[in-house]
Order: sequence, then structure tokens, then C-alpha cells
Amino acid sequence: RFDPANNRFRNFAESEGFPGKIVSSFAEQRDGTLWFGFYEGGLARFKNNQFSTVSSVDLPGGVITDLLIDHADRLWMSSSGGGVRFVENPGADSLNFTRLTTGEGLSSNNVRTLTEDKLGNIYLGSVRGIDRISASTRAIKHFSVADGLAGDFVVDSHCDRNGVLWFATTNGVSRLVPAVEESYAPPPIRLGGLRIAGVS
Repeated sequence: RFDPANNRFRNFAESEGFPGKIVSSFAEQRDGTLWFGFYEGGLARFKNNQFSTVSSVDLPGGVITDLLIDHADRLWMSSSGGGVRFVENPGADSLNFTRLTTGEGLSSNNVRTLTEDKLGNIYLGSVRGIDRISASTRAIKHFSVADGLAGDFVVDSHCDRNGVLWFATTNGVSRLVPAVEESYAPPPIRLGGLRIAGVS
């Protein structure tokens, strides 16, 4: 940790709870709590100048590729082999993870990056394009090169101050301006007749 007052770095040791792994991702909550994902897998919380390792069978497998704190203070984590997990209340002592994988509709379990738009939708950049999770319905919409994405292998993402989303892929950078999804009322149904076993 860099201390600008003394212009020096401080190294954390295992005696302070640091698990001694290679850090691959970071996130910070509004209260200053820091989260660390690791290249070897796993998750740690840094609070009150002390690390604590999260122990849960619900953590995704593989590298923790990205961490995100969304507008509702939920903690999201992506991984290279286990899809995505999120926690509704990351400040709780016991964390309950919700799992999102291909079984729940993701295009890939190898998710590389996470970002959120100003509407509260979550975007998952994977090796098979982008999946958007709707803030209101939790429905998943997929974007690929057929939608103008520069490449299907998404390596990084960012939401700028104007709400524009940027996605870095292995074939170039793509820009997306999110729009509010229109909801359409179903058309009224008119019955013209009814038959049971061929009898009106």
C-alpha cells in the first residue's frame, strides 16, 4: 500500500492475514472495505487494516478475473472457469453467493471483465462476447460480433463518466451507449370460438 505522506510503500505479511497469493483483481466498497481476488482462486476482504480470507464452497473456480461493487453495494466476481458470483450484502459476517453460469443462461463460464451502466444493468465480458444482466428482470441478453462487437473475446470493460460503455477485445475496442429498454404490453386476446373434441 502506497503512503503518499511518506512517499513509501508498505508490504502486508501473512501475520496480517494476507494469504500470500498473486492478486488478480480489486474492488472497494463505499465504506472503504477492500476486496481482493486471486490468480490461484479465492477471495479476501481487507477491513480495519486486517485481511480475512473468505471460505466458501460457493466461490467460483479458476482465476478471479474481476471484481465489481455495483450501485446497490453488491459484490460481483468473475472467474476464468466458474462463471460469476454475486453477494447481496458483502458487509455481512457470513456471505451467501448467488451463482450465474451457463446453466443459468450465460454464454460462457470464462468471464474476464465486469462493468455496470448508469441504469444498473451488469455487463459480463467473456470469451464468447458480452452478457447483459437486466437490473429489473435479471434477464440475460447476449451481444456478439453480429451486434457490432469488435471481437468475441472481451478482455476489459469500463463505464465512463457519461455512461458510455467501452469494451476491449482481442480485435479492437467497442463502444456502447445503453438505452432504456422499452416494455411492450401484450396485445389483447380475442377468442373467436372454442371446441372440445371437435364439438363447439
